[in-house]
Amino acid sequence: MASLANHYTRDLTANMIRILAGQRSGLKICHINAQSLNNKIDEFRFIFENSGLDAICVSETWLKETTPDSFIDLVGYTVYRADRPRRGGGTAIYVRDNLRTRICARSVADDSIEYVLIELSATERKLLLGCVYRPNNNIDIQPFLEVVEHLTITYPDVIIAGDLNSNILLDSSLTAQMSSLGLLPFNTSMPTHFSSSSSTLLDLFFVSEISKVSLYDQLSASCFSNHDLIFLSYNFEILGREESYSYRDFNCLDHEALPSLISDIDWSLLYRMESIDDQVNFLSRNVCAVQDFVLPIKMRQICSKTKPWFSADIRVAIESRNTAYRRWKRFRTSHLREEYRSNRSRVNKLIRAAKINYYLRRFTSAIGSRKTWKTIHDIGIGRRSPDNITDVDVDQLNATFTNIPTNPIDPSFYDFELTLGDRHSEGFEFSGIEQNDVVLGFSMVKSNAVGFDGIEPRFLKHFDQKFISGGMEVR
Repeated sequence: MASLANHYTRDLTANMIRILAGQRSGLKICHINAQSLNNKIDEFRFIFENSGLDAICVSETWLKETTPDSFIDLVGYTVYRADRPRRGGGTAIYVRDNLRTRICARSVADDSIEYVLIELSATERKLLLGCVYRPNNNIDIQPFLEVVEHLTITYPDVIIAGDLNSNILLDSSLTAQMSSLGLLPFNTSMPTHFSSSSSTLLDLFFVSEISKVSLYDQLSASCFSNHDLIFLSYNFEILGREESYSYRDFNCLDHEALPSLISDIDWSLLYRMESIDDQVNFLSRNVCAVQDFVLPIKMRQICSKTKPWFSADIRVAIESRNTAYRRWKRFRTSHLREEYRSNRSRVNKLIRAAKINYYLRRFTSAIGSRKTWKTIHDIGIGRRSPDNITDVDVDQLNATFTNIPTNPIDPSFYDFELTLGDRHSEGFEFSGIEQNDVVLGFSMVKSNAVGFDGIEPRFLKHFDQKFISGGMEVR
């Protein structure tokens, strides 16, 4: 009965995040200490997909450099990472795809503190957002501060989120160091980390202008760690794109209207024009007009890809685990702690079993290599996305190209002759092109990429077929 009553119950944390994100305008950011993002990615997606958050800062990702982004992707977001080459640590920032962002700096393998710093752009202003993790309070934070200090000169708005492992309830040294950069802590009174013997404030938001913070809250996030999730809404209007995309549905192409629309156009005008620019404009204008009539543009919203194995039973188990965590957090008894750990273990087992059964069925029904590889790609197996282009040393790149040998290659290296049509030639020359050659060329095009004129290559194939089959050659 309880299972039926909670069939449509969503996780409390996920619901609360959606409520908080809908309270204020501006930039909505949260931070969570994950303690192994890869192992908890299913619940991470369950909580944060369609959450309304603009940025999700994650510390203690525990990711390896060899882990592809596809393993920890989140629909609708781009991830920026700084992994630790050794075990543990690491940071990441997930930013909504429709926001204009670029990476500014991130830690390297030898750094003792992991961090990612990115830029978010508005119409006239820019904001620096960072996520940082310091493994313990004894590590010198000065190298990180020097990086931030260098960047804050450019950015009037700065937000740094992270776990700095300094309990500012008892030690004010960290706040003094950050204050020297003009960054002040916003959450200063409530602990964010809980153990059986202590409550400490480790997870922090440092901001350049406290007056711009319109909302702050923190939530239990027992699916990740004993750290609370902290949330902040900052008055900064961001420049983004609509969360939708346009497309043409070829299944709805009006094949009956196409021939008559083509025949209504006086194509002979094309051959009376002396300027090639006028000819191109005439052709593009008329083809686009026909395309828009028989193949109108449609809009589609970007939707979340809910994981099919995330069943109602798993959601109910998650709610039970979170309830047990809140009870332990309040009363701190060993019995309640064991109850929470038992519920947490049950959730992990349910998710693992559900994923195994789901992909076992997928691979069993995947007949043929094409479907098998599609299933593999759906899992997320593949090469990691290349690093951001801003990490490339442009001087080194330039030197690489300028040092390419310029010695001419011995023509005997090539074991072929240049063939033009049915004749052999020692040089290059232009030859006439017939209409059928153009049609054949279009039929061999494999790409569906749309050019600047907005004409779909697939539509041109239909256009050519109707043009010729209707006997409408104008020559």
